[in-house]
Amino acid sequence: MKTPPKGAAFQRFVTRTGEVERVLEISADGDLFQVRPVPGEGEPNPRGSIVQWTVLGHGRHLFLIDGKPHLARMHRSGAGEYRIDVGGAERIVRAADEISARANRQESARAASGPIEILAPMPGTIIQVMVSEGDPVVRGQALFTMEAMKMQNEITAPMAGVITELRVEPGQAVEARFRFCRIEP
Repeated sequence: MKTPPKGAAFQRFVTRTGEVERVLEISADGDLFQVRPVPGEGEPNPRGSIVQWTVLGHGRHLFLIDGKPHLARMHRSGAGEYRIDVGGAERIVRAADEISARANRQESARAASGPIEILAPMPGTIIQVMVSEGDPVVRGQALFTMEAMKMQNEITAPMAGVITELRVEPGQAVEARFRFCRIEP
Protein backbone atom coordinates (compact mmCIF):
# COMPACT_ATOMS: atom_id res chain seq x y z
CA MET A 1 0.00 0.00 0.00
CA LYS A 2 1.22 3.48 -0.86
CA THR A 3 1.68 6.10 1.82
CA PRO A 4 1.31 9.88 1.49
CA PRO A 5 4.59 11.70 0.88
CA LYS A 6 6.76 12.38 3.93
CA GLY A 7 6.41 15.93 5.19
CA ALA A 8 3.02 16.44 3.46
CA ALA A 9 1.12 19.39 4.90
CA PHE A 10 -1.65 18.43 7.30
CA GLN A 11 -4.88 20.40 7.54
CA ARG A 12 -6.95 20.25 10.71
CA PHE A 13 -10.65 19.38 10.61
CA VAL A 14 -13.17 19.11 13.43
CA THR A 15 -15.73 16.31 13.16
CA ARG A 16 -18.82 15.87 15.30
CA THR A 17 -20.80 12.64 15.58
CA GLY A 18 -23.68 13.18 18.00
CA GLU A 19 -22.10 14.96 20.96
CA VAL A 20 -18.58 13.62 20.33
CA GLU A 21 -16.19 16.13 18.78
CA ARG A 22 -12.80 15.05 17.40
CA VAL A 23 -9.99 17.04 15.82
CA LEU A 24 -8.28 15.28 12.90
CA GLU A 25 -5.19 16.20 10.93
CA ILE A 26 -5.49 15.09 7.30
CA SER A 27 -2.99 15.17 4.45
CA ALA A 28 -3.86 14.10 0.92
CA ASP A 29 -2.14 12.88 -2.20
CA GLY A 30 -4.80 12.21 -4.86
CA ASP A 31 -7.20 9.61 -3.45
CA LEU A 32 -4.81 8.64 -0.65
CA PHE A 33 -5.24 10.30 2.75
CA GLN A 34 -3.34 10.10 5.99
CA VAL A 35 -5.62 10.73 8.97
CA ARG A 36 -4.25 11.44 12.44
CA PRO A 37 -6.53 12.11 15.42
CA VAL A 38 -5.26 14.99 17.56
CA PRO A 39 -5.20 13.91 21.21
CA GLY A 40 -7.29 15.87 23.71
CA GLU A 41 -6.23 16.72 27.23
CA GLY A 42 -5.26 13.60 29.17
CA GLU A 43 -5.60 11.35 26.09
CA PRO A 44 -2.71 9.25 24.80
CA ASN A 45 -1.35 10.07 21.35
CA PRO A 46 -3.67 8.05 19.06
CA ARG A 47 -2.35 6.14 16.05
CA GLY A 48 -3.18 7.51 12.63
CA SER A 49 -4.56 5.62 9.65
CA ILE A 50 -3.90 5.48 5.93
CA VAL A 51 -7.20 5.84 4.07
CA GLN A 52 -7.73 5.28 0.35
CA TRP A 53 -11.10 6.53 -0.86
CA THR A 54 -12.78 5.46 -4.10
CA VAL A 55 -16.08 6.95 -5.23
CA LEU A 56 -18.23 4.15 -6.73
CA GLY A 57 -21.16 6.40 -7.73
CA HIS A 58 -24.76 6.80 -6.60
CA GLY A 59 -23.67 7.73 -3.07
CA ARG A 60 -21.52 4.59 -2.65
CA HIS A 61 -17.89 4.79 -1.57
CA LEU A 62 -15.15 2.26 -0.91
CA PHE A 63 -12.75 3.11 1.89
CA LEU A 64 -9.56 1.11 2.42
CA ILE A 65 -8.57 1.92 6.00
CA ASP A 66 -5.12 0.54 6.78
CA GLY A 67 -5.73 -1.97 3.97
CA LYS A 68 -9.16 -3.17 5.21
CA PRO A 69 -12.12 -2.51 2.87
CA HIS A 70 -15.24 -0.70 4.12
CA LEU A 71 -18.22 -0.13 1.78
CA ALA A 72 -20.26 2.93 2.73
CA ARG A 73 -23.15 5.04 1.52
CA MET A 74 -22.51 8.72 2.04
CA HIS A 75 -24.80 11.65 1.31
CA ARG A 76 -24.34 15.32 2.02
CA SER A 77 -27.32 16.42 4.11
CA GLY A 78 -26.40 20.03 4.76
CA ALA A 79 -23.52 22.46 4.88
CA GLY A 80 -20.62 20.42 6.23
CA GLU A 81 -22.98 17.61 7.30
CA TYR A 82 -22.88 14.07 5.95
CA ARG A 83 -24.98 10.93 6.51
CA ILE A 84 -22.72 7.90 6.44
CA ASP A 85 -24.04 4.32 6.49
CA VAL A 86 -21.47 1.58 7.03
CA GLY A 87 -22.84 -1.95 7.44
CA GLY A 88 -26.34 -0.72 8.30
CA ALA A 89 -25.16 1.64 11.06
CA GLU A 90 -25.94 5.24 10.08
CA ARG A 91 -24.09 8.20 11.53
CA ILE A 92 -24.44 11.91 10.94
CA VAL A 93 -21.02 13.51 10.80
CA ARG A 94 -20.40 17.23 10.71
CA ALA A 95 -17.01 18.32 9.43
CA ALA A 96 -15.45 21.75 9.27
CA ASP A 97 -11.98 23.20 9.07
CA GLU A 98 -10.71 24.21 12.50
CA ILE A 99 -11.40 27.96 12.04
CA SER A 100 -15.00 27.41 10.81
CA ALA A 101 -15.69 24.96 13.66
CA ARG A 102 -14.49 27.52 16.22
CA ALA A 103 -16.71 30.20 14.63
CA ASN A 104 -19.72 27.82 14.68
CA ARG A 105 -19.17 27.06 18.40
CA GLN A 106 -19.02 30.80 19.17
CA GLU A 107 -22.20 31.44 17.13
CA SER A 108 -23.99 28.59 18.98
CA ALA A 109 -22.95 30.06 22.33
CA ARG A 110 -24.30 33.49 21.33
CA ALA A 111 -27.57 31.98 20.03
CA ALA A 112 -28.06 30.00 23.25
CA SER A 113 -28.36 33.24 25.24
CA GLY A 114 -31.56 34.32 23.45
CA PRO A 115 -34.42 32.93 21.35
CA ILE A 116 -33.42 30.66 18.51
CA GLU A 117 -35.24 29.91 15.25
CA ILE A 118 -35.53 26.29 14.13
CA LEU A 119 -35.06 26.19 10.34
CA ALA A 120 -35.48 23.43 7.75
CA PRO A 121 -32.01 22.15 6.81
CA MET A 122 -33.23 21.26 3.28
CA PRO A 123 -36.47 21.03 1.27
CA GLY A 124 -38.76 18.19 2.34
CA THR A 125 -42.10 17.08 3.77
CA ILE A 126 -43.03 17.10 7.45
CA ILE A 127 -43.93 13.56 8.56
CA GLN A 128 -44.50 14.15 12.28
CA VAL A 129 -44.75 17.11 14.66
CA MET A 130 -43.90 16.06 18.21
CA VAL A 131 -44.42 19.40 20.00
CA SER A 132 -47.15 22.00 20.40
CA GLU A 133 -47.06 25.75 20.93
CA GLY A 134 -46.05 26.47 24.55
CA ASP A 135 -44.44 23.05 25.19
CA PRO A 136 -41.24 23.06 27.25
CA VAL A 137 -38.36 21.21 25.53
CA VAL A 138 -34.88 20.07 26.53
CA ARG A 139 -31.71 20.20 24.44
CA GLY A 140 -31.62 17.25 22.02
CA GLN A 141 -35.38 16.54 22.25
CA ALA A 142 -37.01 15.49 18.96
CA LEU A 143 -39.27 18.22 17.59
CA PHE A 144 -40.15 17.12 14.03
CA THR A 145 -39.57 14.29 11.58
CA MET A 146 -38.95 15.45 8.04
CA GLU A 147 -38.59 13.38 4.89
CA ALA A 148 -36.09 14.60 2.32
CA MET A 149 -34.53 12.63 -0.53
CA LYS A 150 -36.36 9.46 0.63
CA MET A 151 -34.69 9.67 4.06
CA GLN A 152 -36.32 10.62 7.34
CA ASN A 153 -34.48 13.27 9.34
CA GLU A 154 -35.19 14.11 12.96
CA ILE A 155 -35.03 17.81 13.82
CA THR A 156 -34.02 18.28 17.47
CA ALA A 157 -33.93 21.18 19.91
CA PRO A 158 -30.46 22.79 20.08
CA MET A 159 -31.26 24.23 23.52
CA ALA A 160 -33.78 24.00 26.35
CA GLY A 161 -36.73 26.38 26.32
CA VAL A 162 -40.37 26.81 25.30
CA ILE A 163 -41.81 26.35 21.79
CA THR A 164 -43.27 29.56 20.30
CA GLU A 165 -44.50 30.59 16.84
CA LEU A 166 -45.07 26.99 15.67
CA ARG A 167 -45.65 27.17 11.89
CA VAL A 168 -45.66 23.55 10.66
CA GLU A 169 -48.00 20.54 10.52
CA PRO A 170 -47.76 16.93 9.28
CA GLY A 171 -47.90 16.59 5.48
CA GLN A 172 -46.67 20.13 4.88
CA ALA A 173 -43.97 20.61 2.21
CA VAL A 174 -41.25 23.06 3.22
CA GLU A 175 -38.33 24.72 1.48
CA ALA A 176 -34.80 24.93 2.86
CA ARG A 177 -34.52 27.49 5.68
CA PHE A 178 -38.32 27.48 6.31
CA ARG A 179 -38.84 28.56 9.94
CA PHE A 180 -40.56 25.72 11.85
CA CYS A 181 -40.77 27.56 15.17
CA ARG A 182 -38.80 29.50 17.78
CA ILE A 183 -37.46 28.32 21.10
CA GLU A 184 -37.47 30.91 23.86
CA PRO A 185 -35.03 30.23 26.74
